This record gives sequence, structure tokens and C-alpha cells, in this order.
Amino acid sequence: MSNIRKIPNRFRSIIRLFFVLSAILSAQRIQADGQPGYRIPDTEVHEIASELTGEDYEILVWLPHTYDKVETNTYPVLYILDGQWDFASVQTSIRNNFADRRIPEMILVGISFGGSKPEHLNKRSRACLPTQRVMPNGSVRGGGAPQFLQFIKEGIIPLIESNYRVNDSYRALGGASYGGLFTLYTTIMEPKLFDS
Repeated sequence: MSNIRKIPNRFRSIIRLFFVLSAILSAQRIQADGQPGYRIPDTEVHEIASELTGEDYEILVWLPHTYDKVETNTYPVLYILDGQWDFASVQTSIRNNFADRRIPEMILVGISFGGSKPEHLNKRSRACLPTQRVMPNGSVRGGGAPQFLQFIKEGIIPLIESNYRVNDSYRALGGASYGGLFTLYTTIMEPKLFDS
């Protein structure tokens, strides 16, 4: 550990960048039902169809390295939106920050759209925006946040808490862009559902 502290800051940044890129590039391309997809090492995938939202989801779950070694441990859970884009980089960040003793070990759950044609951009705007907006071309965006929040509360959280050893006293939600807006919406509408 003392040798790591002697590395100049500019090289630490390069090393961190290398690990983030390694995690992204190590995702293995697979074929599932004739559709291209990605498999991230050490990650479990749960496919769920929601009657509340009318959508299919892939729930990505990464367990910390001690999960199978210490069966009495429980872990906080970080739920992230846009798992299809952010899961691998957040996973790498958690690993690195835990190794540097900046954060505790945790379970990472990525929420992403599933199905044979996920259409992530359209579906995430519908799911994450609380109000509807009619676009100039006549299409409707947004308005699905109440149903999406209910699905997370009644579908995803119980799935995770009934299948994994979680510390239910600490649960966090994260997202960026529309996902960040949905995170703020969740904080206002369900202030006790997540701790952070």
C-alpha cells in the first residue's frame, strides 16, 4: 500500500482511467435470442416484465468480492438508472474506491430496459419524466415517472431484498440527465424510499 501512495497524482489518474476503460472493454459480446447484447463479468441479470409500466427490464446485479466469502455480511445497495450505459463504469468506480478505503463494499443494481428492441432513449424519457409533453411531430414524451417509481418500489427493491443479503438500513439511487431528474422526483415523492 505504501508504494501506491508514492505514485504521482497524474499517474494515478491515468491508472484509474485504464481501469475504467478495462471494465468497459472487458464486457463480452454475446448473442441472446439472435439479438446482440453485452455480458459484464461477475454480473447477474434478471429479466422482468412490468404490468405497471408495460415495459420489459433487465436488472443487472453486481455483488462485492466478499459476498460469497463472508456469509454473515449484509451490504448497502446502490441502484442506478440507465444501467445499459453506466453499470460497468460505476462498478469500476466502486471497486477502486473500496480498494482505496473511501467507501464500504456494496451491491450495485443497474436498471435498464430489456426486450428485443429496447429503444433506450424513447423509453427512458417516458419513464423518467414526471410530466407529459407533446412534441412538434405529435409524439408524446414523459409522464411515466409515477408508474416507474411504483415499479421500482414494488418490483425491483423487493426482488433485490428477497434474493440478496442487503443492509436495508441504507439504500441509494443514482442517475444522470433524465435519470438525475427522476432521482430528484423520487426524493420529493418518496423521501423515505432511498437514503441517498
